[in-house]
Amino acid sequence: MVDSGVFPRDNTRHQVSRPWGQDWQCTFWFIVMVAGMAYTSVWSLTSGQGNIDRLTHAMDYQGNICGKSTATVNQPYLYVCGSSAAGMDQGYPKHLDFKSRSCVAECPTSNETAIPCISRPYVFPHPNPAGVGTDGVQYLQSMTFEISQSVSMQAAYPTELYRGSMCVPPYDAPNGLRDALITGPHSDMSSLAAGFGSITTAWPVLLGAALLANILGYLYLRVMKVVAGPLLLGSLFLGAAFIGFVGLFLFLGIFFNPYDEASGYFQWNPIFRAVYGEGAKVLSFFLGLLLMGMAALMIRTARHSVDRIDESVGMIDAALKCLFDKSAWLTIQLIPLISSLVVLATLTVLLYFFMVALSVGNIASHEITVNGNEYSSLQEDIVHPDRWNWILFLYAFGVVWIIEILVAFTQFVTSYEVICWFFQDIVKVENPDPVSKPFSQAYAGFGQKVENVRVHGVDAVAGGRRTGYVEEDKVRGRGKVLVVPIGRKHPDGSDFLHEIDSIEEKAHECVWGWEGLCVGIKCFGVLVAAAWPVCLSRPLRMVAQIIKFLLTPASSVVVREKYEEEEVNSIYSIVVGFGGLVSSWINHKFGGLCKDAYVDVILRATDFQQAAGDVQEFVLRSGGVVAFMHGMTSIYELISVAFITMICSFVAFMCMTNIGTFNDPASNFYIQDPGTMTWLASIISLIIAFNWMSLFNNAADTILYTFAWARKQRGGEDFPELDGEDGVMPSYLLAMLRTELDDAPLEAFKADSQAHLTRFNHAHKKFASSVWNYTTQGKGGQLTFGDGEREPMLTKTRGGTGLFASHA
Repeated sequence: MVDSGVFPRDNTRHQVSRPWGQDWQCTFWFIVMVAGMAYTSVWSLTSGQGNIDRLTHAMDYQGNICGKSTATVNQPYLYVCGSSAAGMDQGYPKHLDFKSRSCVAECPTSNETAIPCISRPYVFPHPNPAGVGTDGVQYLQSMTFEISQSVSMQAAYPTELYRGSMCVPPYDAPNGLRDALITGPHSDMSSLAAGFGSITTAWPVLLGAALLANILGYLYLRVMKVVAGPLLLGSLFLGAAFIGFVGLFLFLGIFFNPYDEASGYFQWNPIFRAVYGEGAKVLSFFLGLLLMGMAALMIRTARHSVDRIDESVGMIDAALKCLFDKSAWLTIQLIPLISSLVVLATLTVLLYFFMVALSVGNIASHEITVNGNEYSSLQEDIVHPDRWNWILFLYAFGVVWIIEILVAFTQFVTSYEVICWFFQDIVKVENPDPVSKPFSQAYAGFGQKVENVRVHGVDAVAGGRRTGYVEEDKVRGRGKVLVVPIGRKHPDGSDFLHEIDSIEEKAHECVWGWEGLCVGIKCFGVLVAAAWPVCLSRPLRMVAQIIKFLLTPASSVVVREKYEEEEVNSIYSIVVGFGGLVSSWINHKFGGLCKDAYVDVILRATDFQQAAGDVQEFVLRSGGVVAFMHGMTSIYELISVAFITMICSFVAFMCMTNIGTFNDPASNFYIQDPGTMTWLASIISLIIAFNWMSLFNNAADTILYTFAWARKQRGGEDFPELDGEDGVMPSYLLAMLRTELDDAPLEAFKADSQAHLTRFNHAHKKFASSVWNYTTQGKGGQLTFGDGEREPMLTKTRGGTGLFASHA
């Protein structure tokens, strides 16, 4: 049922009818955009006006590309002539003429070399004697003006090669000539040339960064499946330490000389290598401050995670079981790899054609205008078509739109596979874990089984009992011992014992990915409509998730009782309340503009606007574990992506700056601008890491949303049981959600018929009133924030302050 989708798959009564043409207006404009981009690309290539060499190499006054054009093929370096009218000072011109540019075979090192330079147009007046003109008019006085421009051989000034493309004066040159060249009118062209030119030589490093990101992404999920908590906390602490160290290193740049290119600090500071002069010190200083602030926030998050991480680990563990269930490597595990290849390939093609479009223009003479008449000059340069900047802007707009749609496709297909997995039948197979063998033997009568054993200092086990068995003491060689396994923590907080002879499997089917892709194509208009709203709201939603995570206490310190408003008795309470209010407002406004909308589209065949409007309300009304845990893994997705991106970027930078193949100007793979290429490697690594790490976050939220939806459908004709002998929910999900199988928690949103904005306005007014009472009367007011008068899961905390929204 590729066109419709059935959830559960064997239940035709719940078949989802998906109409064609959802959000067709967005699809229409997207097709117009892609058609325009295609026409622009084809025209740029076939018209002969596009030449990428113009972006990667400098051009002389005649429009010749240094080292590429026929006339300058042996002259790869750009030399900027001095202003002849300004005169000389200590063998250097007092000023440079940035319009007088010449290509040279090698940079001159003395004044003995002569280089052709073009002069500015000059106007010379010539008085004429009185007489009758050619037009028959008697002139008593007249004057003729002569416009003159020439190309002459000019004595060169000493220079040295800079970034492998431009000749610049040495540091001791007077009149700030070096700074004028590197940071002056020609700096944009030289930086652009170095940046684009480095792509052609840095591709081995970029490819290696992409490969490393894929390997780390897969290994990260593998290790997380075994030790999620230590891995996530370790990533947080290591990431904070690394970012803090880098921030401190950049902060200290304010004390170093940005012109000393031979110093070790200059070689290790990417800002000094990418930005010239005093601006590098200022940028390095403020970027260092920013990174140290990020490190402090990560440390705060890590400390907060020590109490909170067990709750998220339970949901992460359930998501990873889905991702690594039987045959998953043929289906859902291939999604991030295929998505990374498609996104990077698409980005490469679009970037290439954008570069071609960026270089479009005719080489034409600069016109000299006199009395409205235009006359050709000796200087030639690129003349772009009319309104070409608008075309480039729309092209860049389309590039972002296409990439966002590809990301949306990835999340859509992932959610589809997770939903299929949720309703897949459970199959019990023999437990391959060797720890369970003694128990299997004991059950079969080959050992002595002991029931109801209690171990001092250990919490109660799942099921309220602990089982052991008696075996021969193989360590001392005599007597018998009682072996009582303790096991690792179960998602519900109790001990999980490997004393079972069978385990549960929910096998993935290869056809799910194909079906998800087909359904995604049918819902293409939904994904097109979602792309920009999701993209633009993403930073705000990330901020809201971070605020929510930092303000929400662990459930172990929460007193679950009816909602009670807390008095505002300190500035900290006001700050906490305001943070919760901001998080609540962001989620009320933009909470539905996320991947959760795709789950609703899959289950109910809604359009994007309806899904985005309903999904947040549905999660909030679900209450309990669903509302509390939904979105809780997003912060760990962010941490994992940042950790992998950081490692790949650092490795790429080290390779580019320390391996002779890439830092030797004589090498064919010399990278002129390692700073820009490090940023590009970071973007590539970020895309790949996000594709891998979003798997567990997407799976976790999809499982919770699907559970809440299936709970509402439960009891219908032919709808499968969620628990019991024939239930589709495995034991590790039931351990977290069994108490909420029948219905959402009764205490959550009893009188919740108001709209989102109404509830937020109510919370806002209560908060403002509380703060006003506190500041004007000095008395504690009643602090309310979040989603109005009631919260779905968390209320008052033991030994803490503040009330925390469960799903702000």
